[in-house]
Amino acid sequence: MRRGWLIAAALVAATTLAEPAVYRVDGDRTRAEFEIGHFGVMHTKGRFVQLTGRLAFDPAARAGSIMLDLPAASVDTGWEARDDFGMSALWPMLSDDVELMFRIYAVRD
Repeated sequence: MRRGWLIAAALVAATTLAEPAVYRVDGDRTRAEFEIGHFGVMHTKGRFVQLTGRLAFDPAARAGSIMLDLPAASVDTGWEARDDFGMSALWPMLSDDVELMFRIYAVRD
């Protein structure tokens, strides 16, 4: 009888100490899109062609986190001239070596 309680206690402890499941974001099947307003009249839509990331989920706590890394050079607005202008020396924050990070650290039910 005592052995059964010890096994049950060990199982409960193992489930409460378990790490959240971590999943790799598949960049080929995931889209990171954006929309930018321009003087309240027009909106430019675009996306990041390349992205990497991970999603962590703890079903017991019903919580998780999302982390995406988006290379600025992979911006695509559907108009090559606008994309080239955005990547020009006028906008150094969008250079080839800049990576944008999108982080959500608390996803709750």
